[in-house]
Amino acid sequence: MKKIKALSVAAIGAASLAIGNQSAIAQLYDVQFVQPSQYTAMSGAAVLGSSSDNWNQYLVNWSYDNNPNPMTLANAAGNSAAGMQVGVWNYVGASYWASGNTTTADPASLMEDYIYSAPAADGWPIKVQLSALPANASYQLVVYAAGNGAGQGATISLATDNTFSTILQSSTTTGNDRDITQGQGDAYQILNGTTDGSGNIFFEVANTSQYHALNGLQLELTAVPEPSSMALCFGGLMLLGLQRRPRSR
Repeated sequence: MKKIKALSVAAIGAASLAIGNQSAIAQLYDVQFVQPSQYTAMSGAAVLGSSSDNWNQYLVNWSYDNNPNPMTLANAAGNSAAGMQVGVWNYVGASYWASGNTTTADPASLMEDYIYSAPAADGWPIKVQLSALPANASYQLVVYAAGNGAGQGATISLATDNTFSTILQSSTTTGNDRDITQGQGDAYQILNGTTDGSGNIFFEVANTSQYHALNGLQLELTAVPEPSSMALCFGGLMLLGLQRRPRSR
C-alpha cells in the first residue's frame, strides 16, 4: 500500500515535470533582409518581442536568385539555434529605402532594407522555407511585406511544400508604409499554423500587378513536449492508473 502510494506521488511529479518542460523550446526568431553595404547589427521590438531582441540578417549579394541559400538562425536572445534555418529564393534583387535610419531600432528602421520581386504574373513570387524546426509545433508567423510605392502590397500565402501548389491560408498587405506601427494589414500580416512532420514552414509573397517586397519576418514557436518529456509523462500517468486498479481480496 505504502509502496504504491509512493509511486503515485512520483508519477504526479514526473507528469508535472514533463508538462513544465514544454516551455523549454518556446523561441522567437527575427529575420531582416539587408544588402551588405547596409549591414549593421540590429536589435529592437517589432510586432513580437522586446527592445533587446537581436535580429538575424539575411545578406543579399545577388540578383535574380533562384536558390534558397539557407542561413542558420539565432533566437531573439542572440543564442545560436543549430539546425533552424531560413532560405529565400525567387526574387529579383534587394534594395534600401533611404528615407529611414538603419542605425536605430525604431519600428520603421527595422524594415528599411528589403528583397523585391517582379509581379507574380511574370513568375516571380518570393518564396521562403523555414526548416529544421520542431515537427508538428504550433507557431505564429509575422511577415513584413510593404512596398514603398502605391499598389505594392502583397499576398502572403502559407503552403504545404516548396512547390506552393497547395495553399493553406493567405493574407494581404494593402499599404505602402514600412512603418510597422501602422498596423496589421498595412505593412505586415500575422499567420498561424503548425510545422509539418519534417519541421518545415513554407510561404510566398506575391503581387500580380506590381513589384512587391519582403522586409522581414518573425517566427514564434509554441512550446511542444520534447520526446523524453512525453515518455516521462506517459509513464507517470500509467503508474497513476496502476494505483487506481481495484485490489483483489
